[in-house]
Amino acid sequence: MDRYNLWKGKPFKRLTVGLHQAGGRNHTGRTTVWHQGGGHKRLYRLIDFKRSRPAESVVQRIEYDPNRSARIALVKHKKLLRTASGKGGTRRHELGASSLQLCL
Repeated sequence: MDRYNLWKGKPFKRLTVGLHQAGGRNHTGRTTVWHQGGGHKRLYRLIDFKRSRPAESVVQRIEYDPNRSARIALVKHKKLLRTASGKGGTRRHELGASSLQLCL
């Protein structure tokens, strides 16, 4: 898959969590594994591995994920019920973005 199709902005904020890196330290803070640490701060993307909602959905964008070799897709599932804010549908990250098609 070419990189020019990937989303160039920031990831969807509600589906990201800060990734904790130990840097070779144990629970007391002492170095137990040498030559580890540093690196760039990363955000972990929450993935819906179960795909528990078989519903009509639209692929909004395909994103790069620094934590895995696969691309991920931001999928919006359409719901009949609307939330209190008036916006319908939920968003999830799903793996296997190479087999999905982007609807613009």
